[in-house]
Amino acid sequence: MPNVTVDQFRTIADKIFKTAGATDREIGALVDALVWASLHGHDTHGLGHFPMYVRGYTTGGPLGTVKKGGEYRIVNDTPATVAIEADWCLGHYVTNEATDMVIEKAKKTGIAIGTVANCTHNGALGFYANKIVDNDMVALLFTCSGAASPPWGGVDRMLGTNPLAVGIPAKDEYPIIIDMGTSSTTWAGLNLHRRAGNLPPNLFLNEEGESTTDLSLFQMGGGPGSMKGAMANMATTTRATPFSWPLR
Repeated sequence: MPNVTVDQFRTIADKIFKTAGATDREIGALVDALVWASLHGHDTHGLGHFPMYVRGYTTGGPLGTVKKGGEYRIVNDTPATVAIEADWCLGHYVTNEATDMVIEKAKKTGIAIGTVANCTHNGALGFYANKIVDNDMVALLFTCSGAASPPWGGVDRMLGTNPLAVGIPAKDEYPIIIDMGTSSTTWAGLNLHRRAGNLPPNLFLNEEGESTTDLSLFQMGGGPGSMKGAMANMATTTRATPFSWPLR
């Protein structure tokens, strides 16, 4: 597998996404987030998602089609809050803009919150948490996802992975950045194991709710009533919480 530098990847990504119809502002936000995730050891939400985002601009990926060059709308704005209608614009771009707005509001009010509705996949939440921490603020980020895990004791996919991120500044020490889901793994994580032909135990459940390594049961998407396997929730695994520290 060939190795590329960050600068080489940025050049390649710029050409591909421009050809696909992305604007400069969208490319900037997207590539920054991809590079950050991969440099912090999370290729599943970094360069590993590159093909999915390209399909979002062309044929439409598994997580929807991006509204090229679209504009988000601020539907409610107060000194400490902002609510944004993304109108299916690129999730990275809108979330990045919302993060900047929240940071500026928090500088004036001490605390601020923002919400974003109807946006496409926005990548690693740790990227946005890191921006907030760089401004010496505590960050809390939450997002939704499609049904992927069963409730405790259940079988069918009914719960999302419910990704969340926490950022805690620590003056001159490395800050703490936690970026995680509440499931045993992610869709991208399962795909990595599927391509490698090796699925570890306690990540995936069969239709009886038992841990299985049978890759033939794996199916992207799905929802309530799906009987093609489900990701185990954290309560049924010994999964460790992933930590990531910013590079310096």
